[in-house]
Amino acid sequence: MRVRTSLGTPTASIVCVSMRRSMLTNILENYTRQRHQSTELLIFFHGIDELSRSELSALELLGVRHYTAAASETLGSILNKGFALARGSTIIKWDDDDFYGSFFVDEAEFFLSKESTLVGKGSWFCWMEELDKLFIRFPDGAHREAQTLAGGTLAVHKSLLSSVEFPHQNLGEDQGFIKKAREAGVKPYSCSALNYVQVRRADKDSHAWAVSASEYLSKSVFLSDARDFSICDSGDFASWGIGGYARMFQPYRRPLSIGDFL
Repeated sequence: MRVRTSLGTPTASIVCVSMRRSMLTNILENYTRQRHQSTELLIFFHGIDELSRSELSALELLGVRHYTAAASETLGSILNKGFALARGSTIIKWDDDDFYGSFFVDEAEFFLSKESTLVGKGSWFCWMEELDKLFIRFPDGAHREAQTLAGGTLAVHKSLLSSVEFPHQNLGEDQGFIKKAREAGVKPYSCSALNYVQVRRADKDSHAWAVSASEYLSKSVFLSDARDFSICDSGDFASWGIGGYARMFQPYRRPLSIGDFL
C-alpha cells in the first residue's frame, strides 16, 4: 500500500461511511490508488465503537481522518457531518465496497470545473459476483445532464452545501440529495463511465438496494468474463464514450437476462 503525502489544505475530500470494518482494506486501497495528490479521506465508522491497534495504525500512516457514529444516526445525517468537515472544495461520497479507479478524483474535479456543481456516474461498470462477469450499466448515460447518478459516485462543489443537504434517512439519501439539488436549480451532470466499478455481491440482501440480477441486467451490456477492473481505470475520461457507448458495444445491444449466462 502506497503511503500518501499531501502538503497544505487538500483541494479534494472523500467522505466514506462504513458499517463494516471488513471493508477498511478496500477503502484504503481505493484511496492510495488515486493519482490526485491533494486529497484527504474521511471515514465514519457507523455503529463501530472501537478499532484494533492495526486498524488505527493504518489510518494514522495514511493520514486518514476517522470518526465514529452511533448506530442510531441516519446515513444522511452522518454524510452531512462529513461534508461539513471536509476541507476540499471538491467533496466526494464513496461507498465502502466498490472499486474506484486511479483517476476518479481527477475526473470528478475536472467535470465540476466545467459542467455543474454536482456530478457523478449516470453510466458505470458493474461486476456481478453471481455471474462472475463484468457489465456496463446504462451504456448511453454518460457525458450528459442526468436525472439520477450512482450514489457511490456523487461529487459536489462545496458551495452547493449552503443550499442543499442529505435528507436524514438511511435509504435513498443520495437520490434525495440529487432531488434537492435539482429543486435548487442545479443540473446534475453524468461524467464518463470510467474509474468506477460497482461490485454487486451474490447475496443481494447484503446491499442497501436489493435489486434482483434480472432487473439489474435489463439495463446493462456485457463486457467481459474477466474480473479485471483495469479496463475502466483510465485518464481518458474527458472524451471516452462521448456520443454514447452504443456503437462501442453494438454486438450486445439487446436486453440481457440471467439465462444468457447460465
